[in-house]
Amino acid sequence: MVSPQISLIVFVIDIADTLTLDTAKEKLHETIVYNNQHRQVPMLVLCNKTDLVTDYRYFVANKKIKNTKPNNRLLGSNEDTLLNYLGLENRDSGLVLDESIDVQFELDLHLVSLRAAHAGLQQDLVSWMTKP
Repeated sequence: MVSPQISLIVFVIDIADTLTLDTAKEKLHETIVYNNQHRQVPMLVLCNKTDLVTDYRYFVANKKIKNTKPNNRLLGSNEDTLLNYLGLENRDSGLVLDESIDVQFELDLHLVSLRAAHAGLQQDLVSWMTKP
């Protein structure tokens, strides 16, 4: 249950930890679906440590690997790659989960990728979220 006092849900994923990524993705989907059905609180998904990813094939679909040269900027600047991996898709009609294409969300969801080496940006983001 989402408390009435909550005005923003922040979901943080350690994108470099391949041992917990599948579980994090499942929990993200559960949170999005529940939130959409009950309160529709805005959500911010933070994909942290994008610069520490060592195997980009884990995130990029096989058809894209042939035409993509993996580098540290791939995950840090390519929102579509992260959305695709997380099982989300941006469409003209709104955000949808890949496995339930018929479900359109009425909540406001943003994806931000953070690099471990840029701690200042993380602090700025926390300051922004905690402003009255």
